[in-house]
Amino acid sequence: MRVKKPKGLWLIVILSAFVFVACTNDEDQVEYGENGYDELAEAPENGDDAPDEVEESTEVVEDRAPFVPRWLSITLVTEGERDMMLEDLDYLAEFMLENAPTLGVFERRFGIAMEDAFADMRYGIYNLEVSDHISTEEQDREAAANNLYRLLVWFEEQVERMGHFGPVWSGTYINLLETALARENQSEIIDNRVTIDGEDFGDASRLQGWIDVYAADATLWFYDVELDDLDLYQDLSVVGWEIEGNVTTEIIEEDRIAYFSIGSFASIATLDSEILFPFFEEVQGFEHLIIDLRGNTGGFPIYFEQYVMAMLIDSPVEVRFNEFSTSGAAAREEAELSLDWPITGRTTSADEILLAADFVNEQSFPYFNEADLEILTYVIPWLVEVEPREDNIPFAGEIWLLVDHMSGSASEFAAMKSIYSGFATVVGVPTRRVTPVQTTHVSLPNTGILFRVDVGYIIDDLGRSLEEYGVTPDIVIELGSDALDVVLDLIEEQ
Repeated sequence: MRVKKPKGLWLIVILSAFVFVACTNDEDQVEYGENGYDELAEAPENGDDAPDEVEESTEVVEDRAPFVPRWLSITLVTEGERDMMLEDLDYLAEFMLENAPTLGVFERRFGIAMEDAFADMRYGIYNLEVSDHISTEEQDREAAANNLYRLLVWFEEQVERMGHFGPVWSGTYINLLETALARENQSEIIDNRVTIDGEDFGDASRLQGWIDVYAADATLWFYDVELDDLDLYQDLSVVGWEIEGNVTTEIIEEDRIAYFSIGSFASIATLDSEILFPFFEEVQGFEHLIIDLRGNTGGFPIYFEQYVMAMLIDSPVEVRFNEFSTSGAAAREEAELSLDWPITGRTTSADEILLAADFVNEQSFPYFNEADLEILTYVIPWLVEVEPREDNIPFAGEIWLLVDHMSGSASEFAAMKSIYSGFATVVGVPTRRVTPVQTTHVSLPNTGILFRVDVGYIIDDLGRSLEEYGVTPDIVIELGSDALDVVLDLIEEQ
């Protein structure tokens, strides 16, 4: 059955890393045409000989296992169900190949081009056994939605959540939809600007764009949501989920070494601050403060910026980084609207969006992969300015930040901000490679599945893609070492 609306909003945080395993299958595979996914040749159906023109445009892949799950080959479908799955997969593939800037990273990380991965999945669907069962269009749609959602979840698992690529879970979807509609409901549109309680939130077209996607009829159907059931008067200042035990604190050595960990940045920061802020006050005079983000897979970037950094600094800090994008329509629109949406907390240090190739040539990044310039068209040099909060509790001692291979998304951003601003010394191993970039969502036309696509490509100061290398700590520890033990040893050596 398709996704059902939950009775409450709750959070699933994926804490395990997925290992890419290609499933074996002896079937011949088809690849994309020279000009992209639209020219993908149809594979022979159920072993029948292909027409000559298809054979001429089809290349058999013999040097790798096809990118399809085993269970797909034993799925029985109706012709109508199969056609809906194919149409939606084609729609998603075209969108991603046009707008995802990490196609090169994808191929280097997983050993297969993204277009080939979609071609393999399309081949698998096209060659499913077709039942002669008579079904209604609604039954076909229900079955297509269930099977395609399962396939896209499998895809997400194989690519280890690279770039946040994946179908949106029901609870997250409802939160996105409800928040967007509540923002619209509680705002005034003045000269095409969104204004809430006198605060300007930017161009109204961005908010409307979100609503158009989230509230698409097919997507409301898939997630089984009735608009009348949504809370359009929610407190928009409360962001996140209530996660019990998200913050832990410890005094390791009285008057000298303090420690706290944050399990997820998807938690409601205002609730966690009831633990954090008194702790900051208690340890304000200590020599060392250790922040543990190991295992923190991310959430809202504003959490670390406003409830940790802004609380502990006594003067403004700046973080500069560069984010690339393709020339795809959705990617370009997202970049342009991001420049005018202050809720992101970013401003640009350039007068306009710059051309990627010119920018890279001018900057001379030593490790930038120039092959990616075949995909990347534009770049925005971002500037994040963090001001001390009015209620801040400045920490004058040394701050350490612990990360590991599971520290992802907003946690990686926290590590990057700490390194580039000098806020903390980051210790651990390179992070998870899922950075908090500009993102968009696509609603599939038949099934209504909402799929998240990141449209940004952030590099470090050496030019390396964070989606490929993660954030490299200031101090990289040896495999098997414990980052906390390493920091405590470093403190003792001082």
